[in-house]
Amino acid sequence: MKNMFMHLTNFTLNKQSENYKAPETDFLEEGQDQGSKRLLSSLWKTLEEEGHDIQEIKDKIKDTVRKAIITMEPYLTHYYKTHVSTANYKGAKVFHILGLDILIDKKFNAWLMEVNSNPSLNIFLEREIPGALDGQTEKVLQELDKHVKAKVVTEAIRIVTGECNDEYAGSFEQLLPDPSMDNYYIWNKAQHLYEMMTQTQQTKKDPEMRGKISMFQFARLYKVPEFGKLGSYFKADLEIVFKQLL
Repeated sequence: MKNMFMHLTNFTLNKQSENYKAPETDFLEEGQDQGSKRLLSSLWKTLEEEGHDIQEIKDKIKDTVRKAIITMEPYLTHYYKTHVSTANYKGAKVFHILGLDILIDKKFNAWLMEVNSNPSLNIFLEREIPGALDGQTEKVLQELDKHVKAKVVTEAIRIVTGECNDEYAGSFEQLLPDPSMDNYYIWNKAQHLYEMMTQTQQTKKDPEMRGKISMFQFARLYKVPEFGKLGSYFKADLEIVFKQLL
């Protein structure tokens, strides 16, 4: 943990090291999961043997993941809406696999290092051939990668299609929604309030529209002192924003 440079590398670089040890083909057998890349279950076993509280570590990781997904939800929702036609919006069955890199420090706190929107599903180890000319490489099937990544894709499809049920012995766990995380949905609440504020008054006689502000009133927000802290905003800018709302 004290070597700060070790965290600047990832598998793309580590696999080129002379100290890299490829996983054994029988990695699922007892005592054989000893390669540079190992199953998560192997890590849990090692930490448990050292006397650490595995469940506490898992809970911290889950908490970090929940908060990360809540933060990304508005962007994922927008991406979904822009790529799925409105005609098939409700019936569409799509999924997006994200890769979250979690760092466990010496106090066993879980820190989010990176979110990969397109995590690698490559199951081959491609390394430069020592002594070869022109940087020639070789590709070798990695059974561990095949085992893990095939399960990830398979279970994602099962979840989306509804084929996974209580009897399915999958390794996934649903973390959201979670009532204990409601206070973290700040963006969602702000967006709802924003949309409520910016609905135009179609008629003053309509009781449902009473209390909603007009475009003219919305444009007057440029006088609010807080806007000055963010840069130069003008009435015309806010009128454009008003017209471009969903």
